[in-house]
Amino acid sequence: MDTIVQFDPTVNLGIVRLAQLAKPSEESQLMASYSEQIQYAEGLVGRCANPHSQRSGNGNLDILFRDIIELIEKDGQIHSGNKVIAASIALLEHNTLNPAKGKFLLRFVAASDRESRYLINRIYLPESQNIGFRVAQAGRPGRIEKISQNDTPLPVSSERKQAVLCCLSEGFVQIQTQRKCIVALAEGLPWFHILLPTVVDIQMYWVEPDRRVNDTPTLRRVVSTAGGSSPAVVYPNPAVYRQGDPGFFDRLLCCATSAENVKETLFKERHLACPLRDKNNFAIIVLDINFGSDWPKATKETDVVNLLVICQKTLNEVLSTMSGTFPQLAIQKQFPERQHRFIFHRLLLVDLRQVCKRIQASTLSDIRTAPDSSQVHQQILKAILTAFHPAESEQGYFDRWSGCKDAVRLDLMDTIVQFDPTVNLGIRSARTISKAFREIVQLSEESVTVKHPIFQYFYRWITVCSRLLESSEAVRNDPAMQEGVSSQAYLTPTAGVATDGIPFRADPVPYKKKGKSKKGPS
Repeated sequence: MDTIVQFDPTVNLGIVRLAQLAKPSEESQLMASYSEQIQYAEGLVGRCANPHSQRSGNGNLDILFRDIIELIEKDGQIHSGNKVIAASIALLEHNTLNPAKGKFLLRFVAASDRESRYLINRIYLPESQNIGFRVAQAGRPGRIEKISQNDTPLPVSSERKQAVLCCLSEGFVQIQTQRKCIVALAEGLPWFHILLPTVVDIQMYWVEPDRRVNDTPTLRRVVSTAGGSSPAVVYPNPAVYRQGDPGFFDRLLCCATSAENVKETLFKERHLACPLRDKNNFAIIVLDINFGSDWPKATKETDVVNLLVICQKTLNEVLSTMSGTFPQLAIQKQFPERQHRFIFHRLLLVDLRQVCKRIQASTLSDIRTAPDSSQVHQQILKAILTAFHPAESEQGYFDRWSGCKDAVRLDLMDTIVQFDPTVNLGIRSARTISKAFREIVQLSEESVTVKHPIFQYFYRWITVCSRLLESSEAVRNDPAMQEGVSSQAYLTPTAGVATDGIPFRADPVPYKKKGKSKKGPS
């Protein structure tokens, strides 16, 4: 199964190190004016850090790194008298190879042509006393007066190079955000198959502009689902679909350009193309839902609308994560780098909580006064009560209907609303609750809602809690998460090193020269 390599915007960019191997001219040592810095930075942002550009929109960091290296080399030719510049990019990562030699390491992911065969995938440990460690920890550029005394080149030391670093940082974060959007929505797309078993498949496309033809979008299929209980498939290197290519349907183009829902019947199959919009109300994602031979019934249309609304809310929350969105689940607070994986289910859980708040107390009284109940309803109540009282459930207190209905009190709905399935309750309690939830998830929703419609919401609440419980336990049991950060593997051609994310300063501290400039490396 294809899986995407997960990235997080909390990864430290490390440093962009510049070696000016030839003596710079006096003109190159003059500081650029503020307006020139702004123009230079805006030009780089438009070329390298555009999240919708065709080159960086597919989430390939290698392309972004290559653009930055090319711009640095051209900058040396244009603004510095055709001097030779060597540049390389290193990422500061958690040391999972040999933790005994230091908590962090530097790994080079990009370099100029002359240095690429020596630096790509080269790893520096703290014992090497590389300048990169000092620069990354200080959060500001460093400087070496004499290259001959150190085998590491100079880091960024001018406003123009600072603009390059800012654009690299911005482009890096934008690509991370795009990948987080894809992963967050991939967690929720299987819910269309759970609530609507007639859905055949779902295709998710990322919308990008086509540089060949103006005002014409291209699509990249990034996620697909095939129904059943199988998870969504996320493609690490999605192919590009342009107008006229096989698989590029008119409904997708119309949906991407108009940002409105489009229906189409093709080969006796009903398709619905739905856009997911950004803050500027432009479609950046298109969902192509195949309902099969018939459109969903009126009772199921509400579920489709609710799921699409939650998808849009998930996208909005991921896009605004860098603005300081506060996580609301225990697992999101404990592992903020992974909180995007729980956004969809958290929003779905909040929606079910709102429904539970509207349930009247008389409904619970009817359940409590019932002399007996079906086995399915007893299992559902047992699973709910097990989540709140796992010790009593292990003792068999809820194995009988009398024990279940005695535990149903008027404050049950308040307890459901306040329950957080991602709280670490211990291994034994988590296994007891997970086992009770799995028994209910295996049932069908139609068999649950036979006598009391309230059990439909109970069933969905249990299903959502079960997914959150399993996901949170998987994150906690991940060996790479023991440090509280997410494990990652970067998309370099020969790299296979699992690394972790470290918070970084998005805005580098401006470098200021003291006194007059001297001849020599700048």
